[in-house]
Amino acid sequence: MKKYALAAFFLLQPLFAITSWALPCVSAPLTSYLTSGFSCNVGTLAFSDFLLVEQPTGALPFATLLVNPVTSGANEFGLEFNVSQAASAGQLFEQLIGYRVSGIGATAIDRNTLFFTGSATTEDAAVTALEQKCLAGQFTGVVLCTGTPLNLAVINIFDTPDPPISADFSPVAFLSVVSDIAVDGGTAGTGALTSATNLFRATAAVTPPPATTVDEPASITLAAIALLLIFSTRRKTC
Repeated sequence: MKKYALAAFFLLQPLFAITSWALPCVSAPLTSYLTSGFSCNVGTLAFSDFLLVEQPTGALPFATLLVNPVTSGANEFGLEFNVSQAASAGQLFEQLIGYRVSGIGATAIDRNTLFFTGSATTEDAAVTALEQKCLAGQFTGVVLCTGTPLNLAVINIFDTPDPPISADFSPVAFLSVVSDIAVDGGTAGTGALTSATNLFRATAAVTPPPATTVDEPASITLAAIALLLIFSTRRKTC
């Protein structure tokens, strides 16, 4: 009986893997998303391979960092990074979060939007959300991209926050992201940020047209006709 139970367990492993991949993303501390092998989905997009990029020199990590799944409209899905952080003069809070976004099944990605909420600055303080993407590739280091690089940024200085920013691109099956969020109090100011959100638009994958081929029988027929013409010409000249 144990032998059959073990055999059934190993046979069902691929199904367990598919089930774990299909788990929906939930609101949880970033540490939960950083668990080895973790992946989840929002709508028809999967999010995986989370990591913390090396802490910038002189910057403090956020006291708390909560990840929330976001759905915007029928086909835009993403993650909100809630930091709820304030910085006084001389303080800098900053973290870089890496992850991968993939289309599920026949889904591709063709648009990205970045925005933040609850940002405020005084004097020379600054709040920033920068996003480096590597379309259909991955980062080797922080800036080297094996695919097509694309960056977005929103900034709040002089208490004037940028509006949401978007970029369209040719559909890709997956992309890698490094999200850099910072709250800098400057030398004499204060800064605050509630959250930064990254959205990705899901679309139908583009299927390349089939390659044009010549059927083998047709090729043989053409060759035979060419040979007949050669023999006919030779007979006429004899």
